[in-house]
Amino acid sequence: MNFRPYPGKLSLVSLAVSACIASGVAQGAGFALYELSAGAAGTANAGRAANPEDASIMSSNPAGIAFLDKAQWTFGGAVVMPTGEVKNASGTKGNTLIGNTPISSGTGDGGDFLSTAFVSSAYFAAPIDEKWAVGFGMYVPFAAKTEYDDDFAGRYLATKTELTNINLQSTLSYKFNDDLSFGLGLFASHIEGTLGNKKFQSLGGQAGLEMDSVMEGDDWGWNIGMLWNATDKTTIGMSYTSKVDFTVEGDLKLTGNLQDKAKGHLDLTLPDKFEIGITHQLDDRWTLLAGALWTGWSSFDEVNAIADEGMVGGINPGDVVTHVPENWKDSWAWSVGAEYKYNAQWRLSYP
Repeated sequence: MNFRPYPGKLSLVSLAVSACIASGVAQGAGFALYELSAGAAGTANAGRAANPEDASIMSSNPAGIAFLDKAQWTFGGAVVMPTGEVKNASGTKGNTLIGNTPISSGTGDGGDFLSTAFVSSAYFAAPIDEKWAVGFGMYVPFAAKTEYDDDFAGRYLATKTELTNINLQSTLSYKFNDDLSFGLGLFASHIEGTLGNKKFQSLGGQAGLEMDSVMEGDDWGWNIGMLWNATDKTTIGMSYTSKVDFTVEGDLKLTGNLQDKAKGHLDLTLPDKFEIGITHQLDDRWTLLAGALWTGWSSFDEVNAIADEGMVGGINPGDVVTHVPENWKDSWAWSVGAEYKYNAQWRLSYP
């Protein structure tokens, strides 16, 4: 349960910090973050695409800012505290033999490999006239941070991963009448990160080496949405966010008994999303909310770090120096919630 100020019709500045632990609504989220809105976090993002309570709605449904009748700023922050574990870990490389015995990576479970992180967001939206509204936002839709123990069974795939994706979005929304609006957002997307893994191959006669890929890149994406007051009590919102295809560039760093550094790149696709939200006002105090989010994770099939320059150990330009098969599946996430208007200034949210 969350107890927070109720956004009125005047200019709004809100700041909320929420401690978020992985729950049923986040299953299938992969490394996507739901903490894009401080207000929506109060109901586990239930119905966020249909709930234009503040400027942060542009990240999930750009049509929503047309229903904000005053200029407003919205700031948010979240402490993300993921939990997880690896069980029954083991690994072998059957086609690489040492004395006719497949290489084994052991059974290490990686230890406490997940980290707590803080993510923030900021939004501004304002009406231009009775029909048009404009908005700008900064938010983090994807992020990950893991680091495994040295004896982790999967160390030949990954020893550590850090990824941060930041979007800077411009939004334009048009209200056809008091019940229907459409919106379009265009965002510049920046991504940076590190991928590290052990090398099971012997390079230059040396084993036990580690390759770190430290890269960053930029690209563009867009989202589109509609918001419809189906009745005087019920609102429906739908939106689609495009996938973003990155080619990130940076440094490949080989460490261990052999050390070298070279330029490299990798291609990475962040998935598209479709979201639908519904809100229904029961009476003057109670509102019910529900939402569904589809994420096209099947586009995230593999990660290949490719050398652009030669390196010691026989690595040539164009060689794949790190290959991580992913083969993820598309997913759905569902959420329900309720809000109770305590008075004109405060409301209770139930995820």
